Amino acid sequence: MRPNRYTVKKTVTNQNYSNNTNNNNDFQESVNWSLDETKDNIKKSIDQSRNQIPRINYIVNSYQEESWGGETDLNIAIRRAIHLGLHIILYTKNL
Repeated sequence: MRPNRYTVKKTVTNQNYSNNTNNNNDFQESVNWSLDETKDNIKKSIDQSRNQIPRINYIVNSYQEESWGGETDLNIAIRRAIHLGLHIILYTKNL
């Protein structure tokens, strides 16, 4: 018995739907993997930045000790700018 045109068309349509579903699943898995990798890279960058904080604090403290004797308006402005910059960096890293 030969299948009619409706049966053949329905079979082809079902196969196309199945292929599209598989392609959508593959795409979604690829997107999820990319997002997970991005999230991991951001976490690593934040951890590396946090590891640099003690070194930056040492540099700032050394600079303050060197300039402690001649506390001029310029030294105060520079020190405030450095501290403000550090606070901005820390704030943006914690977002």
